[in-house]
Amino acid sequence: SDNREIYNSIFGAVLLVLGYVLGATGYPLGQLIAYGTCYFITSIYTIRRVFSSLLRFHLDTDLLMILAAIGAVYLGRFVEAGILLVLFCLGNGLEHRALKKARSAIEGLGHFLPTHAQLVVDGQLKEVAIDELKLGDIVSVKPSMRIPVDGNIKEGNTSVDQSSITGESVPVTKT
Repeated sequence: SDNREIYNSIFGAVLLVLGYVLGATGYPLGQLIAYGTCYFITSIYTIRRVFSSLLRFHLDTDLLMILAAIGAVYLGRFVEAGILLVLFCLGNGLEHRALKKARSAIEGLGHFLPTHAQLVVDGQLKEVAIDELKLGDIVSVKPSMRIPVDGNIKEGNTSVDQSSITGESVPVTKT
């Protein structure tokens, strides 16, 4: 599932609370098992990324978070180590989810791109594929057509709907 880190962080938080309750009610072995499972569940994907980064001789925040959690455990701050791992796991899960949605939105914009343009050649219009255009070519864009390439307006003025790119619903005047 794409939300596995989010689910792991929620399960880790439940285990963290369970471990705290077990410790407070006199079950240290149960507390140890709950905390250990929380640490494992919430750090498994981060540890994978750490090993991958270390193989490339790259240090990143994943390594720092794992070292911080190890340090907290070493200092006897078991709850803080769990909170750190739960929050980091949740943050990674939300980040991956947001990136996936952003990629999907950007790919969706690709469907709006025109594949052909009206090239002006000796005063006549010739329909050509976008990849056939060269720097300096002049294209004609009629009202309500999508603008096929980046460029400058050579003649006249217009209003351009940029909402699919900027989100702004009001057309922008171009001259």
